[in-house]
Amino acid sequence: MSQFYTLLTDIGQAKLANAMAVGEPFSISELAVGDGGGSVPAIDASATALVNEVRRAQVNRVETDADNPNWLVVEQVLPPSVGGWYIREVGVFDEDGDLIAIGNYPETYKPQLSEGSSRTQTVRFVMMVSDTSAVTLKVDPGVVLATREYVDDSIRDHAESRNHPEATTTALGFVELANGTEAKNRSDKKRVLTPDTGGQMLAGHEKATEAHKADQIGLTSTLSVFGSAVTTVHGVLAALGNSSKAGIATQQEVNDGSGDNVVTASKLGAWARLGFESSFGETGYLALPTWLGGFIFQWGQVSLSGPTSDGSANSEYDHKHTYTSWSINWPISFPKACYFGLPIPRDITDGPSEGAELVGTVAELGKTAMSGKSVRVSGTNQGTEHYMLTYFGVGR
Repeated sequence: MSQFYTLLTDIGQAKLANAMAVGEPFSISELAVGDGGGSVPAIDASATALVNEVRRAQVNRVETDADNPNWLVVEQVLPPSVGGWYIREVGVFDEDGDLIAIGNYPETYKPQLSEGSSRTQTVRFVMMVSDTSAVTLKVDPGVVLATREYVDDSIRDHAESRNHPEATTTALGFVELANGTEAKNRSDKKRVLTPDTGGQMLAGHEKATEAHKADQIGLTSTLSVFGSAVTTVHGVLAALGNSSKAGIATQQEVNDGSGDNVVTASKLGAWARLGFESSFGETGYLALPTWLGGFIFQWGQVSLSGPTSDGSANSEYDHKHTYTSWSINWPISFPKACYFGLPIPRDITDGPSEGAELVGTVAELGKTAMSGKSVRVSGTNQGTEHYMLTYFGVGR
Protein backbone atom coordinates (compact mmCIF):
# COMPACT_ATOMS: atom_id res chain seq x y z
CA MET A 1 0.00 0.00 0.00
CA SER A 2 1.15 3.53 -0.70
CA GLN A 3 2.67 5.47 2.19
CA PHE A 4 0.05 8.22 1.86
CA TYR A 5 -3.57 7.31 1.18
CA THR A 6 -7.20 8.04 2.06
CA LEU A 7 -10.09 5.78 3.03
CA LEU A 8 -13.70 5.95 4.11
CA THR A 9 -14.25 5.46 7.82
CA ASP A 10 -16.71 2.87 9.09
CA ILE A 11 -19.19 5.69 9.66
CA GLY A 12 -18.59 7.02 6.14
CA GLN A 13 -19.12 3.59 4.57
CA ALA A 14 -22.37 3.14 6.47
CA LYS A 15 -23.68 6.57 5.44
CA LEU A 16 -22.71 6.01 1.80
CA ALA A 17 -24.48 2.62 1.75
CA ASN A 18 -27.60 4.15 3.29
CA ALA A 19 -27.56 7.08 0.83
CA MET A 20 -27.38 4.69 -2.13
CA ALA A 21 -30.14 2.49 -0.68
CA VAL A 22 -32.70 5.25 0.00
CA GLY A 23 -31.64 7.57 -2.83
CA GLU A 24 -30.98 10.56 -0.55
CA PRO A 25 -27.37 11.85 -0.66
CA PHE A 26 -25.53 13.00 2.44
CA SER A 27 -23.57 16.28 2.46
CA ILE A 28 -19.86 16.96 2.94
CA SER A 29 -19.48 20.11 5.01
CA GLU A 30 -16.02 20.52 6.56
CA LEU A 31 -12.39 19.50 6.12
CA ALA A 32 -9.92 19.38 9.02
CA VAL A 33 -6.13 19.17 9.07
CA GLY A 34 -3.93 17.94 11.90
CA ASP A 35 -0.28 17.56 12.80
CA GLY A 36 -0.58 13.87 13.75
CA GLY A 37 0.82 14.56 17.19
CA GLY A 38 4.31 15.07 15.76
CA SER A 39 4.52 12.36 13.08
CA VAL A 40 2.61 11.11 10.04
CA PRO A 41 -0.04 8.77 11.53
CA ALA A 42 -1.21 5.38 10.29
CA ILE A 43 -4.90 5.78 9.47
CA ASP A 44 -7.67 3.34 10.34
CA ALA A 45 -11.28 3.03 9.19
CA SER A 46 -12.51 2.89 12.78
CA ALA A 47 -11.28 6.46 13.46
CA THR A 48 -13.82 9.04 14.59
CA ALA A 49 -11.39 11.98 14.93
CA LEU A 50 -7.92 13.08 13.85
CA VAL A 51 -4.96 12.33 16.10
CA ASN A 52 -4.39 16.06 16.76
CA GLU A 53 -6.65 18.41 14.82
CA VAL A 54 -5.23 21.95 14.37
CA ARG A 55 -7.85 23.53 12.08
CA ARG A 56 -11.31 22.77 10.74
CA ALA A 57 -13.25 24.87 8.22
CA GLN A 58 -15.79 24.58 5.44
CA VAL A 59 -14.71 23.00 2.16
CA ASN A 60 -14.55 25.12 -0.98
CA ARG A 61 -15.88 22.60 -3.44
CA VAL A 62 -16.44 18.92 -4.15
CA GLU A 63 -16.17 17.67 -7.71
CA THR A 64 -15.82 14.41 -9.60
CA ASP A 65 -12.33 13.76 -10.99
CA ALA A 66 -12.32 14.20 -14.77
CA ASP A 67 -10.31 11.02 -15.39
CA ASN A 68 -11.72 8.85 -12.58
CA PRO A 69 -15.55 9.01 -12.30
CA ASN A 70 -15.56 7.21 -8.93
CA TRP A 71 -13.20 9.72 -7.32
CA LEU A 72 -14.52 12.72 -5.42
CA VAL A 73 -12.03 15.57 -4.97
CA VAL A 74 -12.67 17.64 -1.83
CA GLU A 75 -10.86 20.98 -1.79
CA GLN A 76 -10.15 23.60 0.89
CA VAL A 77 -8.07 26.80 0.71
CA LEU A 78 -5.88 27.74 3.70
CA PRO A 79 -5.48 31.56 3.74
CA PRO A 80 -2.19 33.32 4.66
CA SER A 81 -3.53 34.30 8.09
CA VAL A 82 -3.60 30.72 9.43
CA GLY A 83 -0.68 28.39 10.07
CA GLY A 84 2.25 27.88 12.37
CA TRP A 85 1.86 24.09 12.27
CA TYR A 86 2.59 21.01 10.16
CA ILE A 87 -0.01 19.19 8.10
CA ARG A 88 0.30 15.40 8.45
CA GLU A 89 -3.33 14.21 8.50
CA VAL A 90 -6.60 15.25 6.85
CA GLY A 91 -10.22 14.41 7.64
CA VAL A 92 -13.56 15.07 5.92
CA PHE A 93 -16.73 15.66 7.99
CA ASP A 94 -20.40 15.63 6.98
CA GLU A 95 -23.09 18.09 8.04
CA ASP A 96 -23.71 16.03 11.22
CA GLY A 97 -20.08 16.51 12.29
CA ASP A 98 -19.15 12.84 11.72
CA LEU A 99 -15.73 11.90 10.34
CA ILE A 100 -16.58 10.09 7.08
CA ALA A 101 -13.13 9.90 5.45
CA ILE A 102 -9.55 10.17 6.69
CA GLY A 103 -6.10 10.29 5.15
CA ASN A 104 -2.47 10.89 6.03
CA TYR A 105 -0.56 13.68 4.28
CA PRO A 106 3.06 14.30 3.29
CA GLU A 107 4.55 16.42 6.06
CA THR A 108 4.10 20.07 5.03
CA TYR A 109 4.71 23.17 7.12
CA LYS A 110 2.08 25.91 6.82
CA PRO A 111 3.63 29.28 7.85
CA GLN A 112 1.59 32.27 8.93
CA LEU A 113 2.06 36.02 8.52
CA SER A 114 3.30 36.61 12.06
CA GLU A 115 6.35 34.44 11.27
CA GLY A 116 7.47 36.88 8.58
CA SER A 117 6.37 34.76 5.63
CA SER A 118 3.22 33.02 4.54
CA ARG A 119 1.34 31.61 1.57
CA THR A 120 -2.10 30.55 0.45
CA GLN A 121 -2.23 26.75 0.33
CA THR A 122 -4.84 24.43 -1.20
CA VAL A 123 -5.49 21.02 0.39
CA ARG A 124 -7.08 18.40 -1.89
CA PHE A 125 -8.56 15.19 -0.50
CA VAL A 126 -9.45 12.36 -2.92
CA MET A 127 -12.27 9.96 -1.88
CA MET A 128 -13.02 6.82 -3.88
CA VAL A 129 -16.75 5.97 -3.74
CA SER A 130 -18.94 3.61 -5.76
CA ASP A 131 -21.56 6.27 -6.52
CA THR A 132 -20.51 9.95 -6.56
CA SER A 133 -24.15 11.10 -6.81
CA ALA A 134 -24.69 9.90 -3.23
CA VAL A 135 -22.48 12.73 -1.90
CA THR A 136 -23.17 16.47 -2.15
CA LEU A 137 -21.47 19.67 -0.97
CA LYS A 138 -22.91 21.89 1.74
CA VAL A 139 -21.15 25.26 2.29
CA ASP A 140 -21.84 28.84 3.27
CA PRO A 141 -20.64 30.78 0.17
CA GLY A 142 -20.02 33.84 2.32
CA VAL A 143 -17.09 32.30 4.22
CA VAL A 144 -15.24 30.11 1.71
CA LEU A 145 -12.29 31.06 -0.48
CA ALA A 146 -11.95 30.31 -4.18
CA THR A 147 -8.88 28.71 -5.73
CA ARG A 148 -7.21 30.40 -8.67
CA GLU A 149 -8.20 27.45 -10.90
CA TYR A 150 -11.86 27.89 -9.94
CA VAL A 151 -11.75 31.64 -10.67
CA ASP A 152 -10.00 31.05 -14.01
CA ASP A 153 -12.60 28.45 -15.01
CA SER A 154 -15.47 30.75 -14.01
CA ILE A 155 -14.05 33.67 -15.99
CA ARG A 156 -13.48 31.44 -19.03
CA ASP A 157 -17.04 30.06 -18.87
CA HIS A 158 -18.44 33.58 -18.65
CA ALA A 159 -16.28 34.83 -21.51
CA GLU A 160 -17.48 31.98 -23.73
CA SER A 161 -21.15 32.54 -22.86
CA ARG A 162 -23.69 34.99 -24.29
CA ASN A 163 -24.52 36.40 -20.87
CA HIS A 164 -23.03 39.87 -21.30
CA PRO A 165 -24.40 43.40 -20.70
CA GLU A 166 -25.66 45.43 -23.64
CA ALA A 167 -23.97 48.70 -24.53
CA THR A 168 -25.85 51.96 -23.86
CA THR A 169 -25.13 55.62 -24.50
CA THR A 170 -23.65 55.91 -20.99
CA ALA A 171 -22.08 52.49 -20.32
CA LEU A 172 -19.78 50.03 -22.06
CA GLY A 173 -21.19 46.70 -23.17
CA PHE A 174 -21.65 44.25 -26.02
CA VAL A 175 -23.48 45.11 -29.23
CA GLU A 176 -25.50 43.33 -31.93
CA LEU A 177 -24.95 44.07 -35.61
CA ALA A 178 -27.66 45.56 -37.83
CA ASN A 179 -28.52 44.08 -41.24
CA GLY A 180 -28.81 46.07 -44.45
CA THR A 181 -32.60 46.48 -44.28
CA GLU A 182 -32.46 47.83 -40.72
CA ALA A 183 -29.71 50.25 -41.74
CA LYS A 184 -31.68 51.60 -44.73
CA ASN A 185 -34.97 51.89 -42.81
CA ARG A 186 -33.36 53.15 -39.58
CA SER A 187 -35.73 50.78 -37.77
CA ASP A 188 -33.51 49.89 -34.82
CA LYS A 189 -31.81 52.09 -32.23
CA LYS A 190 -29.57 49.45 -30.55
CA ARG A 191 -27.80 47.54 -33.30
CA VAL A 192 -24.61 48.96 -34.83
CA LEU A 193 -23.42 49.36 -38.42
CA THR A 194 -20.53 47.57 -40.10
CA PRO A 195 -18.73 48.95 -43.18
CA ASP A 196 -20.95 46.66 -45.26
CA THR A 197 -24.32 47.72 -43.79
CA GLY A 198 -23.22 51.35 -43.68
CA GLY A 199 -22.36 51.11 -47.35
CA GLN A 200 -25.79 49.67 -48.13
CA MET A 201 -27.43 52.60 -46.34
CA LEU A 202 -25.48 55.06 -48.53
CA ALA A 203 -25.96 53.08 -51.76
CA GLY A 204 -28.58 55.50 -53.09
CA HIS A 205 -26.50 58.53 -52.19
CA GLU A 206 -23.50 57.23 -54.13
CA LYS A 207 -25.57 57.17 -57.33
CA ALA A 208 -26.59 60.84 -57.05
CA THR A 209 -24.32 62.98 -59.24
CA GLU A 210 -25.37 66.43 -58.05
CA ALA A 211 -24.64 65.66 -54.42
CA HIS A 212 -20.94 65.26 -55.16
CA LYS A 213 -20.39 68.66 -56.71
CA ALA A 214 -18.45 71.19 -54.71
CA ASP A 215 -21.17 73.85 -55.03
CA GLN A 216 -23.74 71.46 -53.52
CA ILE A 217 -22.11 71.57 -50.07
CA GLY A 218 -20.76 75.11 -49.85
CA LEU A 219 -19.11 78.03 -51.56
CA THR A 220 -15.58 77.85 -52.92
CA SER A 221 -14.50 80.30 -50.23
CA THR A 222 -15.89 77.97 -47.58
CA LEU A 223 -14.11 74.93 -49.01
CA SER A 224 -10.80 76.79 -49.07
CA VAL A 225 -10.35 76.31 -45.34
CA PHE A 226 -9.54 72.65 -46.12
CA GLY A 227 -6.84 73.57 -48.64
CA SER A 228 -6.78 74.21 -52.36
CA ALA A 229 -6.92 70.50 -53.20
CA VAL A 230 -10.33 70.00 -51.55
CA THR A 231 -13.09 70.62 -54.11
CA THR A 232 -15.44 67.62 -53.63
CA VAL A 233 -17.53 65.94 -50.98
CA HIS A 234 -15.02 63.10 -50.72
CA GLY A 235 -12.21 65.56 -50.15
CA VAL A 236 -14.09 67.31 -47.36
CA LEU A 237 -14.93 63.99 -45.65
CA ALA A 238 -11.29 62.88 -45.86
CA ALA A 239 -10.11 66.18 -44.37
CA LEU A 240 -12.65 65.93 -41.55
CA GLY A 241 -11.65 62.32 -40.84
CA ASN A 242 -7.98 63.24 -40.41
CA SER A 243 -8.71 66.30 -38.30
CA SER A 244 -9.12 64.20 -35.14
CA LYS A 245 -5.44 63.24 -35.36
CA ALA A 246 -4.12 66.70 -36.12
CA GLY A 247 -2.15 68.45 -33.40
CA ILE A 248 -1.58 65.34 -31.22
CA ALA A 249 1.82 65.26 -29.56
CA THR A 250 4.20 62.36 -30.11
CA GLN A 251 5.50 60.35 -27.15
CA GLN A 252 8.92 61.99 -27.51
CA GLU A 253 7.33 65.46 -27.43
CA VAL A 254 5.46 64.53 -24.24
CA ASN A 255 8.64 63.17 -22.63
CA ASP A 256 10.66 66.27 -23.64
CA GLY A 257 7.92 68.75 -22.74
CA SER A 258 8.26 70.42 -26.16
CA GLY A 259 5.64 71.83 -28.53
CA ASP A 260 2.04 72.92 -28.02
CA ASN A 261 0.28 69.81 -29.35
CA VAL A 262 -2.44 67.93 -27.47
CA VAL A 263 -1.44 65.17 -25.00
CA THR A 264 -3.56 61.97 -25.10
CA ALA A 265 -4.32 59.76 -22.10
CA SER A 266 -2.16 56.88 -23.37
CA LYS A 267 0.90 59.08 -23.89
CA LEU A 268 0.35 60.78 -20.54
CA GLY A 269 0.30 57.35 -18.86
CA ALA A 270 3.60 56.44 -20.52
CA TRP A 271 5.10 59.75 -19.43
CA ALA A 272 4.04 59.10 -15.81
CA ARG A 273 6.55 56.24 -15.79
CA LEU A 274 9.22 58.95 -15.79
CA GLY A 275 8.70 59.26 -12.02
CA PHE A 276 9.76 56.91 -9.23
CA GLU A 277 7.57 53.95 -8.25
CA SER A 278 8.11 51.98 -5.06
CA SER A 279 6.72 49.57 -2.50
CA PHE A 280 8.83 49.20 0.62
CA GLY A 281 8.64 46.29 3.05
CA GLU A 282 10.08 42.82 3.58
CA THR A 283 8.93 42.23 0.01
CA GLY A 284 9.00 45.23 -2.33
CA TYR A 285 10.51 47.06 -5.26
CA LEU A 286 11.94 50.40 -6.44
CA ALA A 287 11.45 51.47 -10.07
CA LEU A 288 13.69 54.27 -11.34
CA PRO A 289 12.40 56.85 -13.84
CA THR A 290 13.08 56.52 -17.55
CA TRP A 291 15.68 59.26 -17.52
CA LEU A 292 17.69 57.22 -14.98
CA GLY A 293 17.62 54.12 -17.17
CA GLY A 294 14.27 52.71 -16.00
CA PHE A 295 15.95 50.07 -13.83
CA ILE A 296 13.78 48.13 -11.35
CA PHE A 297 15.16 46.71 -8.09
CA GLN A 298 13.10 44.00 -6.35
CA TRP A 299 13.52 41.99 -3.16
CA GLY A 300 11.67 39.64 -0.83
CA GLN A 301 11.93 36.63 1.43
CA VAL A 302 10.19 33.27 1.94
CA SER A 303 10.44 30.56 4.60
CA LEU A 304 11.40 27.14 3.19
CA SER A 305 12.26 23.65 4.44
CA GLY A 306 15.98 22.86 4.32
CA PRO A 307 17.40 19.82 2.48
CA THR A 308 17.53 16.73 4.66
CA SER A 309 20.92 15.18 5.42
CA ASP A 310 22.61 13.13 8.11
CA GLY A 311 26.04 14.47 7.14
CA SER A 312 27.20 11.35 5.30
CA ALA A 313 28.80 11.40 1.84
CA ASN A 314 26.45 11.35 -1.15
CA SER A 315 28.12 10.62 -4.50
CA GLU A 316 24.89 11.29 -6.43
CA TYR A 317 25.42 15.01 -5.98
CA ASP A 318 29.23 14.85 -6.17
CA HIS A 319 29.60 16.49 -2.79
CA LYS A 320 28.81 15.74 0.82
CA HIS A 321 25.19 16.92 1.08
CA THR A 322 21.88 17.30 -0.76
CA TYR A 323 19.83 20.23 -2.07
CA THR A 324 16.22 21.41 -2.43
CA SER A 325 14.69 23.30 -5.34
CA TRP A 326 12.69 26.52 -4.98
CA SER A 327 10.86 29.07 -7.10
CA ILE A 328 9.80 32.64 -6.24
CA ASN A 329 7.68 35.23 -8.04
CA TRP A 330 8.91 38.81 -8.31
CA PRO A 331 6.66 41.38 -6.56
CA ILE A 332 6.03 42.94 -10.00
CA SER A 333 6.95 41.74 -13.49
CA PHE A 334 9.99 43.19 -15.22
CA PRO A 335 8.59 44.75 -18.44
CA LYS A 336 11.69 43.93 -20.53
CA ALA A 337 13.97 41.46 -18.74
CA CYS A 338 15.56 40.50 -15.42
CA TYR A 339 19.34 40.94 -15.71
CA PHE A 340 20.48 39.78 -12.27
CA GLY A 341 19.08 37.59 -9.49
CA LEU A 342 20.66 36.76 -6.13
CA PRO A 343 19.26 34.15 -3.67
CA ILE A 344 20.67 34.25 -0.12
CA PRO A 345 19.73 31.53 2.42
CA ARG A 346 19.83 32.81 6.01
CA ASP A 347 18.78 31.66 9.46
CA ILE A 348 15.27 32.43 10.72
CA THR A 349 15.32 34.74 13.75
CA ASP A 350 15.22 32.63 16.95
CA GLY A 351 15.23 29.53 14.72
CA PRO A 352 17.75 26.76 13.95
CA SER A 353 21.08 27.47 12.29
CA GLU A 354 19.93 26.17 8.91
CA GLY A 355 20.34 29.03 6.41
CA ALA A 356 24.02 29.47 7.28
CA GLU A 357 24.60 25.85 6.22
CA LEU A 358 23.29 26.44 2.67
CA VAL A 359 24.30 28.31 -0.47
CA GLY A 360 21.80 29.54 -3.09
CA THR A 361 22.15 28.96 -6.85
CA VAL A 362 20.03 30.22 -9.77
CA ALA A 363 18.68 27.87 -12.46
CA GLU A 364 16.22 30.11 -14.33
CA LEU A 365 15.89 33.90 -14.31
CA GLY A 366 12.73 35.37 -15.87
CA LYS A 367 10.65 38.52 -16.01
CA THR A 368 8.05 37.16 -13.56
CA ALA A 369 9.93 34.56 -11.51
CA MET A 370 13.28 33.10 -10.48
CA SER A 371 14.04 29.46 -9.61
CA GLY A 372 17.06 27.62 -8.32
CA LYS A 373 18.46 25.37 -5.60
CA SER A 374 19.62 25.68 -2.00
CA VAL A 375 22.66 23.39 -1.68
CA ARG A 376 23.85 22.12 1.69
CA VAL A 377 27.56 22.71 2.35
CA SER A 378 27.63 21.80 6.04
CA GLY A 379 25.49 20.61 8.92
CA THR A 380 22.57 18.18 9.09
CA ASN A 381 18.77 18.31 8.87
CA GLN A 382 16.31 15.55 9.70
CA GLY A 383 13.51 17.30 7.79
CA THR A 384 12.28 19.64 10.57
CA GLU A 385 14.51 22.69 10.13
CA HIS A 386 13.51 25.72 8.05
CA TYR A 387 15.44 28.68 6.71
CA MET A 388 14.64 32.09 5.19
CA LEU A 389 15.48 32.56 1.50
CA THR A 390 16.13 36.26 0.88
CA TYR A 391 16.23 37.22 -2.80
CA PHE A 392 17.17 40.30 -4.84
CA GLY A 393 16.80 41.09 -8.55
CA VAL A 394 17.60 43.87 -11.01
CA GLY A 395 15.99 44.41 -14.40
CA ARG A 396 14.08 46.80 -16.59
